[in-house]
Amino acid sequence: MAAGSGRRAGSPLPKQFHTLGGRTVFMHSVIRFLDDAPEVTVIVVCHPDFIQLVEKEMDGLGAAEWLVVPGGNSRPESVRNGINAIRTRLGTGKSALIAVHDAARPLVSALMIREGWHAAEEYLAAVPALPVTDSLRQLSEDGRSEALDRSRFVAVQTPQVFRADILLRAYDRPKGDLSLFTDDASLVEASGVPVALYPGSPENIKITHPRDFAIAEAILHEAEK
Repeated sequence: MAAGSGRRAGSPLPKQFHTLGGRTVFMHSVIRFLDDAPEVTVIVVCHPDFIQLVEKEMDGLGAAEWLVVPGGNSRPESVRNGINAIRTRLGTGKSALIAVHDAARPLVSALMIREGWHAAEEYLAAVPALPVTDSLRQLSEDGRSEALDRSRFVAVQTPQVFRADILLRAYDRPKGDLSLFTDDASLVEASGVPVALYPGSPENIKITHPRDFAIAEAILHEAEK
């Protein structure tokens, strides 16, 4: 998923097209997925204005199978465009798996990707999660707050992985506003399918603000030692 505007990253160019460690941000994820399983088909969903840029980058992948699909007005609409491309151009079977990953998380590891595939094979729907380490408080309408038990919460990352027919059915089901769903897992849950968790990674950060590029560069540098 590379269709976001990336406004909070502090540049007119969306963050997924910035350079990180000598490579555009979104290509880090593409290459990690192909490193794990060269036979996967990679679909990049991006704003129509950047389709040519993405296609130029993807041309260097050699024999890998890939598609570039225009995004929608919101993240859920963009995901729907991506999975509709799978449905119409590649076909699906019950055994097929779809992983939805944010281009703004360029440091996902091949190991984490592999664990996501395995978890979805076993549980049909799986998302990576990390324990919450900060204290949490819930705000009330009157401006007050109360402490929450953080052991009951986890922070969710991507890739979120699903058996293809389950994800397709979940995106076909809603008649209302897709933007009410914060991620693919919440949409799948709304369709009646439980979602399992598999281990996330503290290094699988989401680049949101300008300082996040420096953090990502430091993680990449450390990994190369």
